[in-house]
Amino acid sequence: MADEEFAITGLTTSYAFLLMTVNEKPGVQPKEISQHMQLTPSTVTRLVEKMENKGLVERKYVGRTTEIYPTKSGTSLHAKIKN
Repeated sequence: MADEEFAITGLTTSYAFLLMTVNEKPGVQPKEISQHMQLTPSTVTRLVEKMENKGLVERKYVGRTTEIYPTKSGTSLHAKIKN
């Protein structure tokens, strides 16, 4: 059901939930995303990489940590995802 609802955004459920998390908390760390979505860190890393390739999020490295930020394209999808 969720995949059908998110189809208008062109995203699967996992991508949509990840993008919602990043849009609601820009600069979130992958560890926090994995806890929030109850996924393994390696799964989150793969999802982030794919979303980065689609131009929806970007990673910024701050010292030894990674922060995930939405791009303009990712932010523009936020309203569609919330609906």
